[in-house]
Amino acid sequence: MIGDAGGIAHAADVPADVCIVGGGVAGISIALQLAAAGRKVCLLEGGRETFSWRSQELYGGEVWDPRYSLTGTRTRMLGGSSNCWGGWTRPATSNDFDPRPWLGMTGWPVGESDLAPHYARAAELLEVVEPRSDADLMGELPPDLRRLAEIGGEAFRTIFFGMSPPTALGKVHRELLANAPGLDVILEATVTRLVSSPTSDAIEAVEGMSPAGPFRVRAGMVVLAAGGIENPRLLLASGGIGNRHDLVGRYFMDHPRLRMRHLLLDEDPGFARLYDARHYGGGSMVTRRGRHGAAFSPTLAEQARAGVLQSYTGLVATYFGQSDSTMEDARQVWKALKGELHETIDARRLARVIAKAPGAAAYVLGRKLDLRGARMRYEIETVVEPLPDRENRVVLVDAKDRHGVPKIHLTWRRHDVERETHRHALDSVRKAVEARGYGRTTVDPSVWEPERWDSTVITTWHHMGTTRMATAPSQGVVDADCRVFGTSNLYVAGSSVFVTGGGVPPTFTVATLALRLAAHLEGRLSRPALAGAA
Repeated sequence: MIGDAGGIAHAADVPADVCIVGGGVAGISIALQLAAAGRKVCLLEGGRETFSWRSQELYGGEVWDPRYSLTGTRTRMLGGSSNCWGGWTRPATSNDFDPRPWLGMTGWPVGESDLAPHYARAAELLEVVEPRSDADLMGELPPDLRRLAEIGGEAFRTIFFGMSPPTALGKVHRELLANAPGLDVILEATVTRLVSSPTSDAIEAVEGMSPAGPFRVRAGMVVLAAGGIENPRLLLASGGIGNRHDLVGRYFMDHPRLRMRHLLLDEDPGFARLYDARHYGGGSMVTRRGRHGAAFSPTLAEQARAGVLQSYTGLVATYFGQSDSTMEDARQVWKALKGELHETIDARRLARVIAKAPGAAAYVLGRKLDLRGARMRYEIETVVEPLPDRENRVVLVDAKDRHGVPKIHLTWRRHDVERETHRHALDSVRKAVEARGYGRTTVDPSVWEPERWDSTVITTWHHMGTTRMATAPSQGVVDADCRVFGTSNLYVAGSSVFVTGGGVPPTFTVATLALRLAAHLEGRLSRPALAGAA
């Protein structure tokens, strides 16, 4: 059933086996799995099935970097951030889970083998093909592209990504959500507090507000699946649950993303067919299922040798010398006009679009006609793994939203090693391309000045790390099963449990971790009684 919170407002405690807070990728994945197992599940989503600015404004707060939009980097509606993602998926591997001693980075208490049993179901939910090894996909390339994919030698390798349409889970799986026996999806249900027991380590109830008034859900187990900012916000606003060691909200991460006009080809050996992000869709994102994108990524040995983080680098074709930033402005304005963009468009961006309309038209024409000359110029786009930093964090401030929940302040500072990782990635591509005689790369050396480089960083909207997973309470907020330390029935799902940001997009890992958590919860529900907390 999908309904609004009016049916539970002012009522006696609503009972459930599991109450899930947040209807995004993690929340929907867990809810569908537990409902299929015959469990009584209450999924609370603060937004509606469609976008609402009144709902979205509850995400407002303060930021250290004014360019980072708290309302524009996530979506408060059923499906969560799956309503605004790009569809790139790749499973995390040992490179992501293992320690990186050359950077002082600890590893995860789980690994690739723990998540692999859930790949098939995650792929089904996200509408991508089940993951296959890079070696297998490399072997299927035509000989000319295989030679191109091997240009990195020992320094970097070609990695492949599954391409989702991209799937908005709330829309695509609406029928399942509406008809699953035992599953109640409650919309416009903003959770304001977790009620903990003074005599035990359990969460007694979940309280919230709706347009119809307050509500209260009582469940055997509670799962926070509200995202990397709202998960710590709710824990802190509920009296600091799980924060005995001052770790809730710390280690916030996002993947820095950077574009530079950097690659000019003298010949086209096939880069567009392999690395150009626009090629994978065949002109339409709807046709992407079953396709694989590709990017350059440094090998683990090269990361250790150079002392850098992970990264992946692809190409973005430009047309007639037109800067890709012009089309990015045009796309954002068009999305805003259609109501698909969840941030405001300032007057300067609108003016740029109007002034450069002829160039944008030429850009579209070149893309539609697939003119050869338009495939010889690329901006290089690199996504860099973030360095976990205790001081990058979410904290509460005195200001409150209209439901009385404290707002947050977000700090996300970038680091020298992230800049050096980006420099290393571009240098590796430059050496490989120029050694083969394909063309040349150009970049203004002053871009590596710390402040200028930092000003070019684009967010990827990947909110990670604020309730990190660990083997002990002194090192993190949740254990390997995603249970909050010091509680017996409270769990956290989603990218906030990430220990490191990893060198891949987070969505597939979010889904597999959520499905693993669903299996754990089903195991606990099948026992006669819940075990105590450590």
